[in-house]
Amino acid sequence: MLSFILVTLTVRMPAFAQSDSIFKDTHPANSYKTWFDSTKISIEYSYMESTQTHNYSGNWDFDGDYKSDSLYFIGTGGAHLYFYLRIILSSDNKVRNFPFIELDMPLLGSIIDLKKTNFYPPPVLPQFVVDKFPSPSDPYGFIDKIYIHVEEYSLSSSEWKKRRINSSYLLLEYEKGNIVVKDFIK
Repeated sequence: MLSFILVTLTVRMPAFAQSDSIFKDTHPANSYKTWFDSTKISIEYSYMESTQTHNYSGNWDFDGDYKSDSLYFIGTGGAHLYFYLRIILSSDNKVRNFPFIELDMPLLGSIIDLKKTNFYPPPVLPQFVVDKFPSPSDPYGFIDKIYIHVEEYSLSSSEWKKRRINSSYLLLEYEKGNIVVKDFIK
């Protein structure tokens, strides 16, 4: 009986992770709009099915210029859809793609979920949180930063070695005109 339950959950969980279509609404299958509406989370968000793009633009200021920046997760296609990160800062309007940062469920989580474990070890979910995390370059946490948890397999790319990333838990922050990717856990 236990085997049957595990097989059933294993088969059903990927479908839920990729889609919120169990909610009866008019939003595209991969949209999180219904989730945000049902949880009363007030956030600028849209999903464009034709480009497989989660648009979180207009919510945060990553570069400290007091203007909201743009944040997207762009679909990579395929049978199991992953989304890579794109950031456009209001200060320079440069497109910054991070194709080596892929999530299968870029649903915004809360810092509360990270605080439950006192930030260590971070939980598997949420995969994506934006908050004013303190860091060596911003010890009081004045500027918004991005926490991302990627799957372990992606750490084998040369991009991670080049950036000296050793953890699947990442912190992205603005430093000297760039978005820098660091280990969240040192």
